Amino acid sequence: LGNHDYIYGAEEIAEALRKHAITVLDNDRRTVSFENHSIDLVGIPDARIESECSKQVLAGLAPERPTIVLTHDPVWFAHVPAGPHLTLAGHTHGGQIRLPGLGIVKNSSKAPLHWTHGLVRERGQYLYVTSGIGTSGVPLRWRVPPEFVVLDVTGSA
Repeated sequence: LGNHDYIYGAEEIAEALRKHAITVLDNDRRTVSFENHSIDLVGIPDARIESECSKQVLAGLAPERPTIVLTHDPVWFAHVPAGPHLTLAGHTHGGQIRLPGLGIVKNSSKAPLHWTHGLVRERGQYLYVTSGIGTSGVPLRWRVPPEFVVLDVTGSA
């Protein structure tokens, strides 16, 4: 869940999603298998609800098992340990405003500015942060187009 879900009623929103057969991963993990390969999906809630539970879930990722970490805020990428893990995040809206010559000057996260949008590779890890389709605060985007992202995740056996 994201920060606005907590503002407007996290339990009600999670229950509405579950009623439509959507799994809500709240500091939780599920394993999915496809063609004799398994991958873990881990859900970490909004960073404004920073908890030791979230840190423990991330610390428990197996270094040899591929994992996709789904988190609202890219700040959690700092807690993802070494291993074949991909972190997917949003929350920043791509910074909403990109100034010529300066780039993004602010995002809505405690994450570093270079984690605001797009593919990040650090420490042998990958993070993708989408700018999403909406805005937050000021309803304005300038030189940060909205996006709907489709990623093909592949790897060697």
